Amino acid sequence: MTKQEAENYQEILEVLLPELSEESQDILKNHGTSHYFSEPKFEGTPLRKNGACVYLRSWPDGSMRCSIEIAYNEGKINYNKPISCHLYPLRIDRDAITGFELLSYHKWSICSAACQKGKKSKTKLYEFVKDALVRKYGSEFYHELEALAIQYKDIN
Repeated sequence: MTKQEAENYQEILEVLLPELSEESQDILKNHGTSHYFSEPKFEGTPLRKNGACVYLRSWPDGSMRCSIEIAYNEGKINYNKPISCHLYPLRIDRDAITGFELLSYHKWSICSAACQKGKKSKTKLYEFVKDALVRKYGSEFYHELEALAIQYKDIN
């Protein structure tokens, strides 16, 4: 999460709070909209005791959705969820020598249902995160990635 994103969420907190659990509300009110994690040394969204993001909202079907994204899609706020969340399960790392950004897949057991759904629908990971990739790197980047994926598929 960038410093700017944390500031943006502070501005819209009153819109988000009513949709969140009491635990999430308490954390956000008492500790702010972001948290610095000493390992792996980055600013991120605060977490509940169970490790879930404070901005996650439970739905009757048992699924979880981001309250920031919901409010953004409903036009209630002008800021979407952090780009790092939007890209998930892709993570951005930086090569220490070149400084290039590296995208890597982060496998997490709580995402297994989404992975099964993607496998069943034959949705590729880069397709799943298309909007986030375009938001972060632009449409030209995405079109080049898509062309490379098609080329790779043809080779293999």
